[in-house]
Amino acid sequence: MNFIALGFAFPAALHNPWLHGVALVVLLVCLPRLLGIVYIPHTQVGIIEKIWSSKGSLREGQIIARNGEAGYQARFLRGGIHFGLYPWQYRIHKEPLVVVAEGKMAYVYARDGVPLEPIHTLGRTVDSNHFQDAMRFLEAHGQRGRQRGILREGVYAINLALFVVITEERMFSGPVRESAERYESWKAQLASMRAFDPVVIGTGVGGQSHFRAVVTETSASEAGSTPSLAAATPDFNPNVDTIGVVSIQDGPTIGSGESLLPKRRRSMERITIISRTRKPSCNWEENVANSYKC
Repeated sequence: MNFIALGFAFPAALHNPWLHGVALVVLLVCLPRLLGIVYIPHTQVGIIEKIWSSKGSLREGQIIARNGEAGYQARFLRGGIHFGLYPWQYRIHKEPLVVVAEGKMAYVYARDGVPLEPIHTLGRTVDSNHFQDAMRFLEAHGQRGRQRGILREGVYAINLALFVVITEERMFSGPVRESAERYESWKAQLASMRAFDPVVIGTGVGGQSHFRAVVTETSASEAGSTPSLAAATPDFNPNVDTIGVVSIQDGPTIGSGESLLPKRRRSMERITIISRTRKPSCNWEENVANSYKC
């Protein structure tokens, strides 16, 4: 009896307009994806993960594919409609654009690239359009790990399978499944040093706000020890000559008997000295002799 009742009910269900509507919606939603069509909103990027490839798998130590191997791809999708990305070969991970707030900085970690040299703790700066061109970064032998280059305020389309971006508000870590503990630890260190704010040398706009930031040594280890704090003191005197001295904690050591890095290395090691306001109170040699305190 149950089979007979089912036989009568099934043809009647096929003529149900509600069932037709549900089937049409499912078809409209699934058919474009089955045909390899992917839509990426203009507030996101699409990270491409290739499930299989005739070119094989990545070499040991690599996580980003440059030549169409299986794995996360160096190229990614910008906002718009894209074709040829069939679901049985590609997974598309939609990730937000990286936003750095006005007056803030962001720091970058590269998961792939050339290994760091023993004397370095930060990856060298390479031309990659502010980390927005993953292929150019890898082809220019960009190094994995924490990067010297930073991101200033703005909106960036970045391949978050290759790069992790840390801002004051959040961490952009992408689709890669890994523990975020070390990135959270790094973010906490940076926040404790007020490292997301630019260092200001001299007077503020209109001479209304004056302060001096004194930053002591920080750990450069990957695991990260407890960082020293940045102390802001409101005793800045605008009538005293003000300079900023940058101490480099990465790269080759200076020669015996030298107290400052020679000029020939300054551009390579990115030393910046900002000077000038009004009357000098002491000279440069005295600053060096007194451990940069004037």
